[in-house]
Amino acid sequence: MSGLVTQTPLWLEDRPDFPQDALPDSVECLVVGAGLAGSWLALELARQGREVLLLEEAHPAAGASGRNAGQLVAALSWPYARAVDILGRERAREARELVEASMKRLGEELADCRSRVQYMQTGSLACAAGDRERRQLEQSARLLQEDGFEAEFWTADQLTKRYGASPFHGALHQPGDATLHPAALVWTTLQKFRDTGGSYAGEGVSQIREEGGWVHLRTDSGELRARQLFCCAGARVPRLFPLLEGRVRSVQGQIMMTEPERKVFVLPMYSREGAEYWRQGEKGHVLIGGCRDQAPGQGLEREAPEPDPAVHAALEEFRRRSFPKLAAARTAGSWTGQMAFTPDGLPLAGRLPGHTLSWVLAGFNGCGLCQIPEWAHRVARALQDDSSLPAWADPARFA
Repeated sequence: MSGLVTQTPLWLEDRPDFPQDALPDSVECLVVGAGLAGSWLALELARQGREVLLLEEAHPAAGASGRNAGQLVAALSWPYARAVDILGRERAREARELVEASMKRLGEELADCRSRVQYMQTGSLACAAGDRERRQLEQSARLLQEDGFEAEFWTADQLTKRYGASPFHGALHQPGDATLHPAALVWTTLQKFRDTGGSYAGEGVSQIREEGGWVHLRTDSGELRARQLFCCAGARVPRLFPLLEGRVRSVQGQIMMTEPERKVFVLPMYSREGAEYWRQGEKGHVLIGGCRDQAPGQGLEREAPEPDPAVHAALEEFRRRSFPKLAAARTAGSWTGQMAFTPDGLPLAGRLPGHTLSWVLAGFNGCGLCQIPEWAHRVARALQDDSSLPAWADPARFA
């Protein structure tokens, strides 16, 4: 098989069927969206002893959580050196510490199910495509080390000695990073949520309003009310809360996959600040994603169910140019997914502006796997103590 073929994402080929619970008339906590953010937050709330219902209009991991490359890389929206320039040293360090806490929390949660989610702590490489990026990654390594984080810069010669001929000018190595099966992570989290006493149903939600100490909603099956609503619907958030239109925007990612190959990559890699990223799956499939800026006339912000031929061609060209061992590899297919981005590169975590009972957790700018566990934990804690959420993540900052 070769060329542009749309397929079910690798991670969703064997998705399980989750039994659904009957909808109650009312519930204490309602979580909308059964991706990683929604399932993890639902689990955190259920562990507090709360009555929790999780709703998803499609199926668990249907969105970005089941359509990414499964790279668990400790990262912000920018290389650390640029994050320091944009956010300032103190805030950049705080944001990175949150990522580290999230990675630790995820690793601890997976202690009893690492094989089930194919979790492998391999480390990662951010590869420099040119001298400018090399300098930025060198500076990032130095700043990360100064701030107490584990990272080192490998020169082009060091990179070649470790992995053979490379077109890159060096790389930032983070030994604590990992790969996993992202959809299995969601399914495992959802199962833990149900084992804790939580309820799940496949329902769409619309017509949300707060009145009389309740959030009133219309679902596909009828009316429902909740004491607290948590919207974790990713790029779909503005459909439920139009006030976030332009604050959460949908950015389309695209991944191509080869037929199984002998081991080429032993750890996840990316370049140009994530404009291209790649890894090899457990069964040998090579996944290469990115190049979304090659979509003609539409650029980053687009939403289409079919892969874009121009993006696919750019991914194929990147594969042939960068990895001679894969030049003759046969393409098995491609898929797309919608990521939730914010204008300032920081997530939205907290109460919605003008609301007292409705919360949002979304907008991870392509870095959700490494950030969501800690953010979900903090949002759950915020029901008792708002100070658990930093002001720079407050959704009201755009008001």
